[in-house]
Amino acid sequence: MKNVTLGIDIGGTNTVFGVVDESGRIICKNSITTNGMEPAEKLFDRLFQEFSEKFKEYSDNYKLIGIGMGAPDANYYTGSIENPPNLNWGYVNVTSLIKKYYDVPFALTNDANAAAIGEMQFGAA
Repeated sequence: MKNVTLGIDIGGTNTVFGVVDESGRIICKNSITTNGMEPAEKLFDRLFQEFSEKFKEYSDNYKLIGIGMGAPDANYYTGSIENPPNLNWGYVNVTSLIKKYYDVPFALTNDANAAAIGEMQFGAA
């Protein structure tokens, strides 16, 4: 069984997620609408329902060992999203929301930082 990580990018319009292995190979991916005017809890309910459905066909061969997320105005140190300009959320403790669905290590960072780290590790730059 191979270890994989779930990567999530929360955007103002769409939220994209993908499962990647340790070499950065994408196992599966999908996206849902963010609906940023709704409470964050609704997005996470829809996101993890969609992820669970998508990941079912892979779960015999892959084990989820962590979740990483990039989001606007995310705070790595507190595990929260704080008053994002394109989402009507205010302050959201994302770490505790994630733990309702999966008890695996979780990392959150600003979406621009997440893109830069991804490019550094797996991109052409």
